[in-house]
Amino acid sequence: MPKIVNKLRNWDFCAAGRPDKFIANSKNTSKRIKKYYGRVSKVIYPCIDTSKFELVDKKKDFYLYV
Repeated sequence: MPKIVNKLRNWDFCAAGRPDKFIANSKNTSKRIKKYYGRVSKVIYPCIDTSKFELVDKKKDFYLYV
């Protein structure tokens, strides 16, 4: 693994110790914050009006990454 990856990892871990609190947008993200940084986070879900969306029965052959 390139040396830069280790430097970035160390920098990231040090930087994660600076905030007073962590906020996560999902339980999964909150679990990862706890796992990798050893910090507790509050989950605040994004404000999405789910009534504007409907479930699709027919799946298509692609993935959407945002």
